[in-house]
Amino acid sequence: MAVMKINNDKDYITGKSKYKDQNALKNVYQYMIDQKNTGKSKKIQNHYIGGSHVDLSNPVGSMEEVAQKFHKASGIRLKHIIISFAEDEFVSPYTAAYAAEEMSQRIGQIYQNFYVVHEDRRSPHIHMMMNTVSHINGYKYHPQKDNFWLSEIGAECVDELGVYSFRVYGR
Repeated sequence: MAVMKINNDKDYITGKSKYKDQNALKNVYQYMIDQKNTGKSKKIQNHYIGGSHVDLSNPVGSMEEVAQKFHKASGIRLKHIIISFAEDEFVSPYTAAYAAEEMSQRIGQIYQNFYVVHEDRRSPHIHMMMNTVSHINGYKYHPQKDNFWLSEIGAECVDELGVYSFRVYGR
């Protein structure tokens, strides 16, 4: 079963808001590319990295530029989306990257995003960060209204892989 987790905006343990500070984009990006400590990633072996409407060499800068352009460089800055696959589904990193690219292009019609495929476990998983400010019109993403849209895109992209069981967690 594929599982899509849309990370919550509040930390369950501390109750504090996440993804609101000025470093939120940078922190999630550094986690995704796993270069904090070594400068080299053990999680991204085949360099399955991509995105939509961002400079791949500086996705954080691209997202910050859009937020500033529309005067919305505050509040919740991103959505962190994770899609993982069960080991018995035998999804290859290449196949996971295909699903990530499909999802990226669909989300990218409204929101900038950046993704990586982590290969540090038996089954690959996708990490995606999505700017909460639309690059089209500057509207902010509203989870109460838009999470269904986001989960539908995820389900469609995973269905194309032949993985038909799908769960969504978070908001």
